[in-house]
Amino acid sequence: MKKSSSPKRHITDIRALTPDEEEQLHALQRRFLSILDTVYSPSAYNIGFNMGLSAGASIEHLHLHIIPRYPRETGIADLIAGKRVLVESPLDTMKRIKELLHQNPFHL
Repeated sequence: MKKSSSPKRHITDIRALTPDEEEQLHALQRRFLSILDTVYSPSAYNIGFNMGLSAGASIEHLHLHIIPRYPRETGIADLIAGKRVLVESPLDTMKRIKELLHQNPFHL
């Protein structure tokens, strides 16, 4: 994989990714799974894309969802149906993840 920054193209469909962008995205996914394992120790993950407004995409650009999961919690169908469960402030989550990224920088 050649070294570069994260993709900056605006696309709405996963099929529009170039092979290099797919490789970069996969590497970032693996990195953030490791970070989430370290910080939150989930027992499982939901990983995916919402392509299109009818699929639940509230923002028209491609982005990857990584949702840590735990036993006996609200299911993904409930989350998609509009229920929100915040266990921690998103600002606190961002701080924790940034701390790990600064300790071990990731370069594509």
